[in-house]
Parts: sequence; structure tokens; C-alpha cells
Amino acid sequence: MTQKINELWDDVEMQLELSEGFYEPGNPRFYTLRGFPGIRLSHEDGNDLLSISNSNEGPHEWRTVVEVLSIQRREINGLGGDFPGIALQVRFDSEERKRMVPFLTDIIQLVRSGATTDGAFEATLEDWKGRFRSVRLPLDREKQRGLFGELCVLSNLVTEKGPSTAMAWKGPARSLHDFVSPDWHIEVKTSTTSPGRLKIHPLEQLEPITEDFFLVMVEISAGEGKSLPTLVNEIREMVRLNPGAADHIEKMLSTEGYRDIDAERYDTLYELEGLHSLPITHDTPILHRIRIDPQVACIHGLRWTLKTEALDFTPVEGSFWADLVS
Repeated sequence: MTQKINELWDDVEMQLELSEGFYEPGNPRFYTLRGFPGIRLSHEDGNDLLSISNSNEGPHEWRTVVEVLSIQRREINGLGGDFPGIALQVRFDSEERKRMVPFLTDIIQLVRSGATTDGAFEATLEDWKGRFRSVRLPLDREKQRGLFGELCVLSNLVTEKGPSTAMAWKGPARSLHDFVSPDWHIEVKTSTTSPGRLKIHPLEQLEPITEDFFLVMVEISAGEGKSLPTLVNEIREMVRLNPGAADHIEKMLSTEGYRDIDAERYDTLYELEGLHSLPITHDTPILHRIRIDPQVACIHGLRWTLKTEALDFTPVEGSFWADLVS
């Protein structure tokens, strides 16, 4: 790698890190690259974005081009006269930044050499197709347990309220809460300890909302029980007669990084020990942004651990799911 390419690589990564560090929901910042007026880098909802001006194709919504990569084309207002026309936007999960920055660098290099916006993207995509196969690695143990917990909740929701309820599963899409419906939200935390120690992030994750909101702890233990692939296939069977729900489940699994090709790696058996819920209201004694003194303005983000024995979690019965407002 030449020094100039190395510098560009470092500059792209630095701008993405800055964009994520100063990200405010609903107000993404677009960062420029030195010497590239028609290129912007930004961060939004857990994703990194590259925006390039002067695409020759018409606007369209986000669409997946490979498993880890989506694109859209649209006008971006407010970026000045050096960013004209329809912009091509390239989006990927920020967790893949280390692997994806070289891909962005290759696109930018082609643009600098005189290639069109669309030509630079298509040529780089073709060159990278083989390498993209290794971008998604199997889920680590922590992510396996987290997915197992969310699927336990999903199974109960579908059993009690029908397959269409599967559309409420949003966790893998970087939603603030794992399950979101017009009338209720559920955040799921999976625990392998008793009492539970639940990791909370971001700071506003357990902030009260106008809808009914519950924190559900899924307690599991390794040993006897079922594997993650077994639970995935059970969920698929439950929603197979509802094409919309079935398609949504597959999209969420893919977004989470679950692939059937890796199923044999997920051979740990988990026993469901129980589910417990905690209503989140303004009276619930937990940490969130509203409870922090406004004078403490230095806090930008915060991760903390919740001790479940300090709060009034109650066992989840069948009536809990049935009583959720449809």
C-alpha cells in the first residue's frame, strides 16, 4: 500500500469515527475528505455511510447489494454547491468498519482517477465480491445468547398473538428496543447468571416512553435444552404460512449475522430457566438521561450494568403476552 493510499485509508476511518462519536439521532453530520469535495462520510443508527455526488441513476430507497452492504440514491440538501445532483449512498454496519474502510477507499480512489460515481462503485463491487464472503463471521457466544433470548420472546409473542406479531421484532436492525409495536415496546436482556447482571446501552435505552414499555429478562443456562439453530427453525415453522412475517424473520436473522451455513458451529444447548418482566415507567428507579442532572453536561454516552435483585421483576406468565395491546 502506498503512503497516499494509507493516508486516505486512515482519513476515512477517522472521519467515520468522528461521525459516530458526535452522532445525534435524527441529526447526522456529514464529514468531508481533504481533496474530495464530492464525497461525504457519516454515521446513522449504528451504520456507516459513504455519500458520493453526481450519480447518473434515479433516486431509490435502500436496497441490499451484498449481505453486508446496502445502497440508495437521493438528493441530499444543505451540503453546498460542491455536492450537486443525486447522491449514491453506501451503507454498512459500523461493526464492520475495519473490514469495509478498504472497500470505501477503493471507490474513492477510482473517483479521484476520473471514474463516474456509479462506475467507481460497480467496478469496486465486482472486484470485492470474493472478499465479501469473509466479512461476516459466525456469531460469537455472547451474540448467540442474545439472539436466543430474543427468539424466546418472539416465540411467546407469536404463540399468543399470531404470526403477524413477528413484524414487531426490530432488535437486529439496531432499533433502540428489541420489539416495537404502535402500542408497546419490549427490550430483551439475556442472562446466564442468577441474580441477573444486565448490560444497558445506550443511556436512553430504558428511558420511559408514552407506549407501554417492558424490560424482559430471559434466563438461560448451558447444558440440556435446545440449540440456537433448533429455535430458529421452530420460529420459521411458526410463521411459514404468513409470507410477510416469514420474510421479516429472515431479514432480521440475516441482519443479525445468523447464517444457516454456520449452524453446525452453534451446537451449545440452552435451557430456558425463566422469563421475568419489569414495567418501565417514570417511577421505575433506573438510570437514564432524564435522571442525570442537566449540569452534568460532559456525558455523551454511557454503559452500565443493572442488578436485577434491586428491582421488582415478576415472572412472565401466559397472560403477560395476551394482555399486550394489539
